[in-house]
Amino acid sequence: QARKEIFKIHTRDWNPKPSDDLLEELAEECVGYCGADIKALCAETGLCALRHRYPQLYESRERLQINMDSVKIKVNDFSMAMQKTVPASWRVVPSSGRALSAISKPLLENTLERILQTLQRVFPHAELALKKDQQQGITSTPTSNKPLFTLNPDLGNYVIDSDEESPSISEEKLTHKTLDRKKSEFLTFSRYICPCYGSIFKTAENPRDQPTSYRPRFLLIEEPGSGQAADLAAAVIHSLEKFPIYTLDTPTLFASTSPDEKCVQLMREAQRTAPSIIYVPQIPSWWETVGPTLRSVFTTLLQSIPRFTPVLLLATSNVQLRDLPEEIKALFNNEYEEVFRIPRPTVAERRHFFEDLIMKQAAQLPALKSNK
Repeated sequence: QARKEIFKIHTRDWNPKPSDDLLEELAEECVGYCGADIKALCAETGLCALRHRYPQLYESRERLQINMDSVKIKVNDFSMAMQKTVPASWRVVPSSGRALSAISKPLLENTLERILQTLQRVFPHAELALKKDQQQGITSTPTSNKPLFTLNPDLGNYVIDSDEESPSISEEKLTHKTLDRKKSEFLTFSRYICPCYGSIFKTAENPRDQPTSYRPRFLLIEEPGSGQAADLAAAVIHSLEKFPIYTLDTPTLFASTSPDEKCVQLMREAQRTAPSIIYVPQIPSWWETVGPTLRSVFTTLLQSIPRFTPVLLLATSNVQLRDLPEEIKALFNNEYEEVFRIPRPTVAERRHFFEDLIMKQAAQLPALKSNK
């Protein structure tokens, strides 16, 4: 929501102004962008539109007269600008979170929704972060078969095939959210000591205002060889972008001279900035690689975090729960829904994937190159 308001500020003098739906989609895609990054993105978008309309500006040394009314900004200009803009949060350490790509969304979208629903019970702060998505619906239904942005998961680029297919920024019918959930409110009572009279009485309060959970932890287990845990964990982190993320993978730890000190630094920082998330990808191989000293430091720091501090330990595994080391099993309580087994895509999900791939994408005519 904050990024959307910043987009409105930097595009308020544009003619035509970007539609509200486009700003909503841009705000969702620009995870990790600060205010200066969004300002630079809007400026680069205008330059992309100018280069497209007047390519001779960069080929001629003569002074040219420009008709600014003929420069029209399109969605394609935003996608080109996003390829050239690197947000400040990604310049040192790449972000661990990313949305589901258009390719994997038909297969993993329903599973992601189930994971988020389970995670809200384990980590109640996630419910506050996802409150806006729950009110508007987690999924969006495009009015056209082709998304505005095509995400390349390897490069992180947003590409539109041709300029003819690029819609105008003022088009209103881009995406719409659906309201599909109702949340039940409940009250709990807590004891309160009045500082003036010293009396103790009960007050009604909403637990969502101060959610607590006992050492929240969550483990995603995939079947060996399926490769779904990495995409789903990244999508979960993308959905919970409100919280600071601290990734304790082996490249991060062993990039420093002292992995033990790096682990202590990150976990103390996670406790200081709570609510936060500690992410350990593929914890079985991580457990074998780091060695006994770092494992002891890691478990000791986890136990030293106060019981009700909202620091979530999120981990993935390609080894089934029964085959994990006993030390890892002790970290996650299966009875409290802290272990989520990722199922394989159902027949309906696979059918939806192939229908979109073959009947829609492959059946389309190739885009013609512009002759301008």
